Amino acid sequence: MFFKSSIKTDINWRMTRLATRKKDKKTVSGEGIDRATWAAWAAEDRKARDIVILELAEMTSLADYFLICTATSGRQVKAIADNIDETLHKKGVRLLHSEGFEEMSWVLLDYDDLVVHIFTEEAREFYRLERLWADAKHLPVPPRAETAVGRTAEHDNKTGSGG
Repeated sequence: MFFKSSIKTDINWRMTRLATRKKDKKTVSGEGIDRATWAAWAAEDRKARDIVILELAEMTSLADYFLICTATSGRQVKAIADNIDETLHKKGVRLLHSEGFEEMSWVLLDYDDLVVHIFTEEAREFYRLERLWADAKHLPVPPRAETAVGRTAEHDNKTGSGG
């Protein structure tokens, strides 16, 4: 196995920890898909590959959406995570929890209704979250001009509209 034996976290521990903090969700909010979209765009900006948005609201109380993406190195994992967090922070979305910055093979960012998973290629192949959540609905990353509830800042600036 390519992971060091000193790594104490694994998929079960991470998911169990998240599950203890989540409340039951009854509906999918438009804000959740906007957050996932903004995070996907931020990941694209840092050259993330194989970006997938999974809709999980009907399957689990962990989150409404997972964003999963791949980086080619630990340095790129950090760059993607930092850009996602900066982008969402600017939009008023608060990071509740993060982990994985020590190993940089799998970084998890928890925004309550959105959980972002940034993997190195080896870690993504090893954990295979898409297979674990195979019944989840796979959503495409929308073009930059579209969001479910709000408009992007770029759109607002171009059209002169605000807020």
